[in-house]
Amino acid sequence: MRLRHLPLLLALALLLALPAPADVLIFKDGRRLEGTIVEEDAETVTFKVKSIVTKFRKDDIEKIERGALPEAAKDEGDAALRAARVAPTGVAKTDAPRAEAGKALDGIAEKKKALAAAAKKIDSQTRAYETQLRKLQAAEGELAKAKERQKEADAKLKAAQDRLNEAKSQTGREPGPLKQEVQDASAKAESVKATVALAQRAVEAEKKKLDDETDRFQAAADTLRPAVAALASAYDALDAAWAALAAEERRQSAEAPWWPAPADAPMVRLEVRVVSCEKGVLLVKTGAEPDPGRWTEEVTIAAPGLEAAKGATMVILARREKSGWSLAEVIR
Repeated sequence: MRLRHLPLLLALALLLALPAPADVLIFKDGRRLEGTIVEEDAETVTFKVKSIVTKFRKDDIEKIERGALPEAAKDEGDAALRAARVAPTGVAKTDAPRAEAGKALDGIAEKKKALAAAAKKIDSQTRAYETQLRKLQAAEGELAKAKERQKEADAKLKAAQDRLNEAKSQTGREPGPLKQEVQDASAKAESVKATVALAQRAVEAEKKKLDDETDRFQAAADTLRPAVAALASAYDALDAAWAALAAEERRQSAEAPWWPAPADAPMVRLEVRVVSCEKGVLLVKTGAEPDPGRWTEEVTIAAPGLEAAKGATMVILARREKSGWSLAEVIR
C-alpha cells in the first residue's frame, strides 16, 4: 500500500504551525525591538511587543523591517491595509507606486482565494482517504477472522482423520461414523477456505481503492504548493510596492517641500499648470490633488526669459524673495 501523501501532510502541518515573522524596529540609538506593527501613520508607529503596546516617533527610528502583516490588516482586512498604506498624498509622482500597491493587494486577495480552494480540496480528499482506509482496515479484520476459522477447521479435520486412521489400524476397517466425521470436517474446511479467498480478494480491492485515493490526494497536494508560492509572490510584490512608495516619499521629502510650502521655506518644489507666461511673469495653478485639472490655487512667479505654453504642466523650484516668488529652476 502506497503512503506517499504522509510526508505532504506533515509538511502542510509544519507550514501551518510556523509562527508569522515578526516586525523589527531598529532605532537610531542602536536599540532593536521585535514585535508587530499595530498601526502606522506618517509620523508614528504603534508597536506591540507581547502584550505591551507602545507608540514611537518615526524620527527616532532608523529602519523598519517588516515581517508580519499589521494587526489592523488582520483584524479589518485588506481594505484597512489599503487605506493605511496606499492613501493619496496629493503628489503625482507617488501615483504609480500607490497603484502598484493597490494591484498587489488585489493580487493577494485573489491568491488567498486560490489557496483556500486548494486547501479545501485537500481537506476533502483527506476525508475520502480516511474513509477508504477504514474500509480497508475492516476488510483486513474480516480476513483475519476468516483465517482463524480456517485454522480451527483444519485442526478439526486433522483430528477427525487421526481418529479414523487409529480405528482402521486397530480394527482393519473404517468405522462409518468416523468416516462421516472426516467428510463433514473436510467440507467445512473447504467452505472456510473459500471464505478466506473471498476475504483476501476484498482486501486487495480495498487496497487498490486506497491507492487511487492516495493518488488523488497527491494531485490535490500538488495544487497547494503553487498556490502557496503564488501567495508568497503576491506578498513580495506588495512589499516591493510599499518600498517604492516609501522611497519616493523619502526622496521628495529630502529634495524640498511641495506646495503648500512651510512659512519659513526659502525654496519650494512646485508641480504646476501654466495659466499664462507673459513679460517675465509666470502665472500658474497648483494644489494637492493628483489630477492637475483640479488645481485651483494661483501662484505668481517672477520668471524672466521663460517661455511656457498655456496649459502645460511642469515641475519647478521657486525661491522666496521679499517681493514674492521667483523662478530658480525648471526641473521638467
